[in-house]
Amino acid sequence: ALNYMRANARRHEQALDEAVADASPGPASAFAARQLRAELVRALQQLSPLQREVVILADLEALPHAEIADRTGLSVLMSRRHLSDARRRLRTLLRIRP
Repeated sequence: ALNYMRANARRHEQALDEAVADASPGPASAFAARQLRAELVRALQQLSPLQREVVILADLEALPHAEIADRTGLSVLMSRRHLSDARRRLRTLLRIRP
């Protein structure tokens, strides 16, 4: 799992850039998009490597839990658990209410 995460780190950064760019369509919001990206990166870095990987695969790459489980070596149940825990932590870090 760790080798997979290291090998795909650049691709994940590109997926994050694309997600942030999609959220801010005009040039007037470029500054806000950069701020949002920086906040997301800081929050993601505070997750465990496994939680970060599961969040990226589920939320940025839109993979189903079966595929996430295959890629990370987790069971589907543990994939769901790590995603739930990671999202809860991200909400706290980003001060977002559920």
